[in-house]
Amino acid sequence: MRTDVVQGNFVTNAPPTAPRPQPPSLPLRPGASVARSNGSAASVGGIAQDAAGVRYMLTAEHVFIEKENLAAGSPMVHPGPLDILTQAVVVARYHRKHKTMDAGIAKIDAGVASNNNALLSNVTILPPTAALAAGTLEKSGRTTDITQGVVRMIGQFGLSAPVIFIKPPGNFTGTIADHGDSGAIWYDADTFEAVGLHRGSDPTSGDAVATPVGNILSHFKLTWV
Repeated sequence: MRTDVVQGNFVTNAPPTAPRPQPPSLPLRPGASVARSNGSAASVGGIAQDAAGVRYMLTAEHVFIEKENLAAGSPMVHPGPLDILTQAVVVARYHRKHKTMDAGIAKIDAGVASNNNALLSNVTILPPTAALAAGTLEKSGRTTDITQGVVRMIGQFGLSAPVIFIKPPGNFTGTIADHGDSGAIWYDADTFEAVGLHRGSDPTSGDAVATPVGNILSHFKLTWV
């Protein structure tokens, strides 16, 4: 069978380029600043739960391993240390990660409220759906705030897990994702269903690169809240 091979070249979007001082803002929501307690700042992805109802925060794997590997139970703080204005709140504890998906989960602390209403757009992000070629996606990220992009292609590249390439829409010339947006959720701009977890960018094309959220939840045996 004839086929094409596309070589991907991925760069993770970390660390952030500049601080964005802010107070803690709870409930914990997609797009909020978060990081390990000795890290910089990235984005909360979404909130999911296991069969027992234990809640977890999704973000990119490289957010957890910034500087060095984390031990299970290590604290994740909001806002991330780079963005602390007066104080940070421990909101979750590192639990597990998946390197090729560039995804990981942290168990949300008891008493920390959370939901899947995007921080800036206030859109309620719904359970995941598959990405559609040419579909319009939106994300709320720590650095570039609310931006939109168009799915250019979907596939598996090299040893990476399946990924989604997201290009800027139309004649837009700005940046749709940047350092510190790692972990943000790309959702369908029309249906608000979660689609991809932002992991970085392709320096060749300039596309944002995301891992399908459904694949991540399946691997960790979680359901969207």
